[in-house]
Amino acid sequence: MQKILRFTFWQLRLLAKYQILTIAFIIAAFYIAILLLLSWLQTDVITTLFVFLDPTAMGFIFIGVMVLFEKGDNTLEAQVVTPMQTGEYLWAKALALLVPALICSSAIAVSTQGLDFHPHSFFISVILTSLIFTFIGVGGVMWVDTFTQYIVLIPLFTAPTVLPLLNYFGLTRWDFLYIIPTQATLNLLSDSFDKHTSLMQLADIAYLALWTYLSYIFARRQFEKKMYQ
Repeated sequence: MQKILRFTFWQLRLLAKYQILTIAFIIAAFYIAILLLLSWLQTDVITTLFVFLDPTAMGFIFIGVMVLFEKGDNTLEAQVVTPMQTGEYLWAKALALLVPALICSSAIAVSTQGLDFHPHSFFISVILTSLIFTFIGVGGVMWVDTFTQYIVLIPLFTAPTVLPLLNYFGLTRWDFLYIIPTQATLNLLSDSFDKHTSLMQLADIAYLALWTYLSYIFARRQFEKKMYQ
């Protein structure tokens, strides 16, 4: 665990070096500015949408940028010959990106809700969603060598995950969308702002935890397949 934490701090330094932290905070500031300048958008629905977009985009897009930078600097290949195990490397990456995701998501929520929201379901949803998209991003970026190629992958991986927004905005009532983990994310975020608790929240948390595990397995297999072949 200590090794993971040390490597997490190193990954945070890389996030700062590659200006990923700066970009993340600028995007969050943009969301907050929109909410503060356009008071009619200061609703639970819009706040949930912005918070939802933050860890999903940050997890998937930024991990891709980070890994591609490492490929360009030839530091990713060096990972293969270090004593750090693949799982430790992946978790350090995910935890490093979790830090700005939590900061930015919290700032967006506080900008409109103050501290008047349910913290447990809020933070659990942000944490698990960020981990899921980071691991999926690792698995995807292992198959490309340039950001242009990664841009092609982004809609292929993320398009299905935004479909639950159709249910959330009342455009559809498709029960089958509940199989997509982001439906659980939206449920938890919405409940956190409504300060609503129910047994269904436990089911949503368990489902996100399952997807976190599955996405980690996917990332690990793709990483080992490409780096140790």
